[in-house]
Amino acid sequence: MTFRFWAWGLAAILGPSVVAVAVNQVLNDGQWSRPWTIGAVVLTLAAAGAVRQQAKYAPQPMGTLAETKERLAGLVDTFWYQELSRRSLGDPPIPVSWQVTRRARFMDHPHLIADGELSFTGRSDQIAALAGEFRRLRRRRLVITGGPGTGKTTLAVQLLLELIRDRTDDEPVPVLLSVADWNTETHPRLAGWVAERLRTDYLAMRGKRGPDTAETLASGGHILAILDGLDELPPAARAGVIAALSETLSERDQVIVTSRTTEYGGALQEARRALKAAAVIVPRELTARDAHTYLSDCLGPRPSPAWVAVLEMLESGRAPALAAVTSTALGLWLLRATYLDRAQDPTALVTTYTDAASLQTHLLDGLVPALLQAHQRTTRPERVRRWLVTLSEEGSPDLAWWELTTRGRLWAVKSCAALLYGLPVGLAAGLGDGPVLGMAAGLVFGFACQSSALNALDFTQLPVARRITATISQHGHWLLLILLGPPTFIVLGLSTTVGFKAALASGLVLALGMWMVIVMNDRMPSAKRKPEPTDTLLPFTAALTPLTSWKVNRSLLGLRLVNGLLVGAVIALTGDYVTSYLGPSQTEFWRDLGWGLFSGAVLGVVQQTRQAWLLATIGLLPTALSGRLPLRLMRFLGDMHRLGVLRAVGPFYQFRHAVLRDHLTTTTETPVPSVTT
Repeated sequence: MTFRFWAWGLAAILGPSVVAVAVNQVLNDGQWSRPWTIGAVVLTLAAAGAVRQQAKYAPQPMGTLAETKERLAGLVDTFWYQELSRRSLGDPPIPVSWQVTRRARFMDHPHLIADGELSFTGRSDQIAALAGEFRRLRRRRLVITGGPGTGKTTLAVQLLLELIRDRTDDEPVPVLLSVADWNTETHPRLAGWVAERLRTDYLAMRGKRGPDTAETLASGGHILAILDGLDELPPAARAGVIAALSETLSERDQVIVTSRTTEYGGALQEARRALKAAAVIVPRELTARDAHTYLSDCLGPRPSPAWVAVLEMLESGRAPALAAVTSTALGLWLLRATYLDRAQDPTALVTTYTDAASLQTHLLDGLVPALLQAHQRTTRPERVRRWLVTLSEEGSPDLAWWELTTRGRLWAVKSCAALLYGLPVGLAAGLGDGPVLGMAAGLVFGFACQSSALNALDFTQLPVARRITATISQHGHWLLLILLGPPTFIVLGLSTTVGFKAALASGLVLALGMWMVIVMNDRMPSAKRKPEPTDTLLPFTAALTPLTSWKVNRSLLGLRLVNGLLVGAVIALTGDYVTSYLGPSQTEFWRDLGWGLFSGAVLGVVQQTRQAWLLATIGLLPTALSGRLPLRLMRFLGDMHRLGVLRAVGPFYQFRHAVLRDHLTTTTETPVPSVTT
């Protein structure tokens, strides 16, 4: 945090108190009435709270292009290293072998893909060699295909980490993004969509007069976009992505795409073209020997006699169902999670389940209970399964916390939010002017809230990436109106009744409060930022996760309420200045306070059209009461993420494997497998 930030913050906190003391000295001869005292305290506390909130968003010094890329690479590396650790994919890595596809129609001309003979072979447990194969491609474009559970996303993450580990300054920064979030009609160019996701997922700060960091990197070929999950899109959208990539990628742009083989072939047929200059690879099935080696490494040097017998049957070909299931990375992970990690007797794997389909179903059914037991969770497995079934029924692979509890009943949720806002405002106004006017104020405020929230959840990126609304430089005309409007109006309209001095003082105090709210809704030092050289960029601040996006959205609502309180206190004081000259009243203080809070809430909250946290919290109550989701939703999602059932991609959660999601959607609840040690 800079010295300028703290200087502005101190001025914002002390300014209202200093002005209140000065104006009170002039108008009331230093006699502090109850409204004056309470108002001055409220102003100071509200300003201090707003500065405290803004301390989280204090600006950082600009850096060079190389420094900015290094900062982004560090954030990406930290995030995905933690993800890989949570999935237990690197200890030890599953030895999936990869090779160039034999389907000629899947690829462009070989001479456009590689110099000389096209070759791309290697194993996931030897990722450095695969990264070298990728770097030898002419344009470094790769499509990773394969069947369900074959390790496509895992390979993409491994490549991402390896490419970052030995990245040079002139190489782009690999960033993994869920391609299901790309709407090619809204963002016809890959660079435009990638820039939007960078601003959201890694909180890229946008310059007010300087360069846009995310746009500079994305359009300049400094980002290697790893587009995961092409098969999750509808057929027409898949073809649109292939067409957009082929039409908009420049010669320096690099890209990696993951997709199931069948869906990728359909997308190429629909688009009538292959992805320009991209190599396409497929996995080889894991052999019984591969599975035997991997499971032996996981078991340690002294496996139990039961495991020795099962592994011998697997390697000798006497366990065909087990061999079929363990021919994919998903099957090996399921076996490890349900049997190895909790030391369960594996005999049933070769005696009870004689076909691959029933064995995989058995492993999928036992996955959640096994993970809960292995990590010592006390929640009943049947309840967790019911909640996961609710998540699996979402139409999109991206599980957005702001949509899980509001989908299908958004109007009801908005009405509850309007009632929640309207009641306290109506009560405050009614204390001073009676129940009729109080009810009217509450209804007006509630309706305004509902109107402002019509598009509150219609977004794919969170407002936190915008660094809290627009800046003074972008809204200078509003600032001028606020600074000049109230004093002029009060002087012209009320000077003949209360005197020029009182009216002018009231207008100046009101203008000060409005100005402070605008400053608090911005990164304060940016109001004076000078244009910077084009070779420097604003930094990336953090990697956004679902939990941090939820927390920041909640804190933004608190900041808006603080700003509303600030404006309301200023309006209440101003009203007290004016009404003290028009005649005292027993309810004057409460009337001024009530209407001040009403006006401040309108200015500080209703103008904000993004109330995701509030609406999601309201919508969660009936969903939790019905048992479809837990009351502590974010804690549950975070726990499923830590257990490896879900993965995080930017602000979204996703099921770690689409096979698990499909299994939960299409099967009924089955008895929990017993544990035998």
